[in-house]
Amino acid sequence: MKLKIIENYEEKIKKNPLKFEITENSFSKIVDMGPIDAEPEAHRDWTDVYIVLEGDAVLITGDKLQNFRVIEDGEYRGGEIVNSEITHLKKGSIAVIPNGTPHKLKVNNNLRQIVMKIKD
Repeated sequence: MKLKIIENYEEKIKKNPLKFEITENSFSKIVDMGPIDAEPEAHRDWTDVYIVLEGDAVLITGDKLQNFRVIEDGEYRGGEIVNSEITHLKKGSIAVIPNGTPHKLKVNNNLRQIVMKIKD
């Protein structure tokens, strides 16, 4: 792996999320999110890591996802999270969401975060 330096990321994410590969089996993106109540999702083969740079959000996780639809092999969306648990994220929070864990984000105002996707 080569050293990667990303300069002026704030300018780059004004247009689109800034996505960059970390290793062959993982990547990261820096995203700005406005008000959103995302649908639940789960990933069979990916662990998500959220690093909150600015703003706040509610992260809802649980034991399993039911009544979901298959987006592609190992990727599930929609439905309901069973035995949900609410965690409040704010600037400086880091959330590690293991593969298979149903999760969703609710952002009331704005959120800027690094999302790392690590293939298990």
